[in-house]
Amino acid sequence: VDKDMLIVKRAINHGKIGKPFRIESRMHADDIGRQEGWRGFANHGGGMYLDWGIHLLDQMIYMVGEKVKTVYANIHSIHSADVDDFANLLLTFESGLTAVVEVTTMAPVQLPRWAVWGDRGAVFVDHIFGNGARSRTVKNAVYEDVKFDTYPIGSTKAVKRIKRTFFRDDEFEDIDYDDPTQPREMIPQDWANLYKNIGKALDGEEELIVTPESVRHCFQVLLGAIESSKTGEVVHID
Repeated sequence: VDKDMLIVKRAINHGKIGKPFRIESRMHADDIGRQEGWRGFANHGGGMYLDWGIHLLDQMIYMVGEKVKTVYANIHSIHSADVDDFANLLLTFESGLTAVVEVTTMAPVQLPRWAVWGDRGAVFVDHIFGNGARSRTVKNAVYEDVKFDTYPIGSTKAVKRIKRTFFRDDEFEDIDYDDPTQPREMIPQDWANLYKNIGKALDGEEELIVTPESVRHCFQVLLGAIESSKTGEVVHID
């Protein structure tokens, strides 16, 4: 798994932004549709969706740790002759959390690699395989009583709302889990960990990190997104 995803997951687990309600994951490139080798041929499994989209989708499901209930997708080609070069998926998970997975080769202006909003702040990673992230978190949530006029005319309703001055005074905080001077657990990146885990699982030493059930669910969502893009309808995942 990539370090940028691990940093975001660790920031969430450490309570940086409270409970997430929206996660966005993007892989933006400015190659104007160019996809080299097998990536440019549909009969070889090419296209941005099957090349990058499956990885981002797998990461998202793994990080959230829930099953996807529905998927709505828009997958199409802008400049590529035989394959897609843009895909946007909107996922709804069992808890109601929503997520966006987007891949494209048409991004002369690129959005953050990760953007996560929680009930007490947000965290962002700007670049793929990035070593750090930025967060802005709630410092002290101060509530006040406010009365609003409601219908019918003349009636009022008292509610509590957070004052506008509740974010950190020092704006964004940099998160870098590779910095040994920071009192946080460091995050090593080792793409061989998956294969090491499979070997240990075969030897009876560990449980599988990626289970057959999780693979099946990921492919259900993958195929559901393709169906949604063709029909223009939301697809429910069993």
